[in-house]
Amino acid sequence: MSMWTAYGSLFEAGQLTKGATLLVHGATSSVGVWAILLAKDRGCTVIATTRKQEKAEKLRSVGADHVLLEHELNEQLKKLAPKGVDCLLELVGPDTIQSLALPNLTKHGSVVVTGVLTKQWAMKEFTPALIPPTRKMTFYSLEPGQEEAEGVERVVGEIVKKVESGTFKPEMFLDKTFPLENVGEAHQYMEDNKAIGKVVVTIP
Repeated sequence: MSMWTAYGSLFEAGQLTKGATLLVHGATSSVGVWAILLAKDRGCTVIATTRKQEKAEKLRSVGADHVLLEHELNEQLKKLAPKGVDCLLELVGPDTIQSLALPNLTKHGSVVVTGVLTKQWAMKEFTPALIPPTRKMTFYSLEPGQEEAEGVERVVGEIVKKVESGTFKPEMFLDKTFPLENVGEAHQYMEDNKAIGKVVVTIP
């Protein structure tokens, strides 16, 4: 579940607090979109990233305060958050931690690795000594059976109410639906990196 993965990444692993600054690296994924929604709901400032200019406006409509393109990311981030961000949600891959996350975290800030869109599963030549003593690096994934974890029912119930009330509109997190017979088109749509949010295949 994209929502719960985003929730766990931000508030369980990243310990994101009200009013903090969050950077979502790879924000057009379904987890990234939910991270924006949940963080803004907590009163956070959200900086989102994308590789494509045409996706920037959708990220703003979801709630991102600032949208940065990958080619200008480090330069613009220094201007927006000169003291660093409180939490960086890494959805692109751990191979960017040394060049992006650790230099741009504020004191006692956290980087949470949740995605591996680059398919690079590890940092090259990693040693714990790379992590500054006042920064935290952690990982989050939805483990089997975690749906039974304490607080899940309450959190999901609150989110459902906010979807029903229109606080979280379906068009914010749901990109496109495909009937089951067009599942190949759905996969191609994702492979072409066209989605911003969740792609759903409906079963009759």
